[in-house]
Amino acid sequence: MHLYAYAATVLMDGIRMEIQPGFAGFTPPGVTMQYRFRGESTHFFAHLLWPEGTAPTVQVPFVFPVGPSFPELWKQLEACVSWRESQPLRADVRAWDVLGSLVALAQPESATSYPIALTQAMALIDTRLADSLSPADIAQSLGMSRAHLARLFRTHLGRTVIQTVREKRLERARYLLQTSDIPVKQIASSIGMPDLQVFNKAVRLTFGVSPRALRRPDIRSEIKERQRVLGQPLERGAEQFDDSLGI
Repeated sequence: MHLYAYAATVLMDGIRMEIQPGFAGFTPPGVTMQYRFRGESTHFFAHLLWPEGTAPTVQVPFVFPVGPSFPELWKQLEACVSWRESQPLRADVRAWDVLGSLVALAQPESATSYPIALTQAMALIDTRLADSLSPADIAQSLGMSRAHLARLFRTHLGRTVIQTVREKRLERARYLLQTSDIPVKQIASSIGMPDLQVFNKAVRLTFGVSPRALRRPDIRSEIKERQRVLGQPLERGAEQFDDSLGI
């Protein structure tokens, strides 16, 4: 998974593609990538270990323009890099969030029941749950009026922007509680509810139990096994870089 801030030619196992600032890309396992660019060029990337077993799949392009959500997704992937050593679990969660947003944005509007503007709004919410996020902030980031944003949510989701943000925050909290050993206080802050009393009340109202009761008793042993697997060397394709377009 890549986010690009420069223009270049990419050769993916010899297949030529052009990228521009604001593009994203997905590289299949075992593929050799060669980049041809001029001067200093920066991109962020994450190599992901896919879970075992079968799951529903979607088709995505190798490279595509992200659109208005790019600056926020760039910021989020940059945060993953800074957290990798000090907060690896937090970095992992954020990387999968970015991946989910990119997959949603890569889908053509005809492949979903939602307008692209709504998809972009949902992706923006997913990557900014920790922020104090208002409908006006979302509308401004996407270059639309607050009234138009509200109509999109009402028409296609049957709920308000604020209700959607709250639902996404609590679903993220449940996921983190059930799949990680991140402290409850840190989870609350990561979804934009730093007040533990408010967070505990919201979880109880939504799920009927306390945050601690949502935790799986075997989660610590599962995390240790996951870390053991991730610590093993992975087979992956090579990335080659050339600063000349003339080769």
